[in-house]
Amino acid sequence: DVSCEVGCFEHVDGSCRWSENGTYVIVSASGPRHVDEKSHSHDPQRGALEVRCQLAERGTAGRVVQERHIEENATAILNRVVDRSKFPRQVVTVAILIVIDNGSSLSAALNAAVAALLDAAVPLDVVAVSVSGQATSTSGASTSITFDSRGTGILAAETSGAMDLRGLEASLAGAEERCADR
Repeated sequence: DVSCEVGCFEHVDGSCRWSENGTYVIVSASGPRHVDEKSHSHDPQRGALEVRCQLAERGTAGRVVQERHIEENATAILNRVVDRSKFPRQVVTVAILIVIDNGSSLSAALNAAVAALLDAAVPLDVVAVSVSGQATSTSGASTSITFDSRGTGILAAETSGAMDLRGLEASLAGAEERCADR
């Protein structure tokens, strides 16, 4: 079950509340806005993208590691999605809050980030759609797979736990089917 609400907050340029399989995420997008060139070292012909992530639940073990993991993955994927050539010497900030994590926080965060960027009218080269799930009911392994909207392929794939090639193929097929439904 997936729920998406955009334009939830007036104090930012774009926002999204995303709920998926028990995971609940809130994302805001601000910008593009001009920045002091000394504060950001990036290509002056292309804009910059900042992604920050926080887990609402503060007492969890490995919280900081999970936050950095989501930030790094979201940054890598969103840098391929956002058309940064349209806002040189400017920055877009994406803030992700994982309110409830039921195992699909990366996919939910990516989907909510794309929706918040669209709400903020940030130019995108492609729309990313991400899904997560278990490889098989018995293996315990899980996957998070992000596709591009052009149908040209997979932007990112991540597995957690042991799985064989058949399990990976089944996960890819199931993810592709769920993305087509969205």
